[in-house]
Amino acid sequence: LDLSMTVGCDGNYWLASAVTGQLWKVDPATAQPTLIGSMGHKITGVVAYGDTLYGAGGQGDTGFYRIDMDTADTTMVGSYGPALPWVNVVAMSFDEEGTLYASLNYNPGPAGSTVLADWSDLATIDTRTGTVTNLGNITGPSALRRQSMNALVIAPTQCPAVVPPPMVPPPPPEPAGDAGVPVPANSALALAWLAISMIALAYVSRRRLRR
Repeated sequence: LDLSMTVGCDGNYWLASAVTGQLWKVDPATAQPTLIGSMGHKITGVVAYGDTLYGAGGQGDTGFYRIDMDTADTTMVGSYGPALPWVNVVAMSFDEEGTLYASLNYNPGPAGSTVLADWSDLATIDTRTGTVTNLGNITGPSALRRQSMNALVIAPTQCPAVVPPPMVPPPPPEPAGDAGVPVPANSALALAWLAISMIALAYVSRRRLRR
């Protein structure tokens, strides 16, 4: 029950251990893991969205983290908040709109505790602050009372669409004036040239008619 795994949008599998604090990248074709490094925290759940890997602490670690896929270094986004009790495992999955859902597993409790929680809870996690909002119990058949959920998935895996930047058409070429200097079509100089050309054309036409 120590390992958590997620499928990344890059096609790789990412595997984390809460006990050792290590992160691996797993080749989906061969199942061969490659050790990335130590995360330095008890990450009980990992989830990928786009090119970002997130980790949720547990077993006394109440932090929500971003994890560097190249080095396994973690950056704390924030804490779950003071209202959240002891959590053993946090399993996570994104929905198609980018909302992060999580199951909160409370069993077993902290060392020395003999109290088992009735059910796991369903929650959302704010990826900007790490704040957990508890939505309530995940209930089911009575045979599952005090049996904790250790995994959560919303299928199929959703990856954010990459939107290309809008294409900006080049500006139209400007007409050239004297010495190749661009002259705006509606400028005073352009209108003056037009007037002179029309006067000259009228003068030539009148002389031809007199002949």
